[in-house]
Amino acid sequence: MASKAEHVSNAFARQPAITVFLAFLRLGLTSFGGPIAHLGYFRDAFVVRRRWLDEAAYADLVALCQFLPRPASSQVGIGIGLAKAGLPGALAAWVGFTLPSALALTAFGYGMVALGMSEADKDLYSGLIRLHVLHHAAQQPIYGSWMIAELRQHGYVISPGTLYPMLHGLVKKGYLEMQPEGPSRRARRLYRITASGRVALAEAKDKVWELFGELFEDKP
Repeated sequence: MASKAEHVSNAFARQPAITVFLAFLRLGLTSFGGPIAHLGYFRDAFVVRRRWLDEAAYADLVALCQFLPRPASSQVGIGIGLAKAGLPGALAAWVGFTLPSALALTAFGYGMVALGMSEADKDLYSGLIRLHVLHHAAQQPIYGSWMIAELRQHGYVISPGTLYPMLHGLVKKGYLEMQPEGPSRRARRLYRITASGRVALAEAKDKVWELFGELFEDKP
């Protein structure tokens, strides 16, 4: 009975926002996987070990968050923070859990820029990269990560943050069309060339051939 009483007491006890932040920061640094995996980590941390919620309350919170937009795990984390420390706790939970991932992605992005092309290189080669994209999209549907690997084989080291705006620009101009590979929100986006894109590619090939002749007219 004592352990049950202690469990009930912990479930209703308020926590300082800094305690909520540190608890979620630890999870943010050590938890991997998607929202379903995160819900398992949350249950272990806050129901089993810390006893901030009982099983029934946690199940109700998860069920409620399934109806809210954005990943359920994010909403559950915010809900736990709100319950334990009010609005400061909700903010602390969200920041603590997402901060490690945000910092890692930012560092990765800066690293890709540092290892890749400079801004001047991007301006100079962006037209050639777009021609590569149209050329391969004319042969088969392409997706972003494959295109990045293909471009790397030709010496263009670019990040997703550089390629995807190019792809979206080609879609906006009507040269490519984009369709998800499946019904899931996480399905890969496939890009196919359009009729207008084929016309533009053919005209660009003529221009490139003409430029090639001028660039190398002095070659033996």
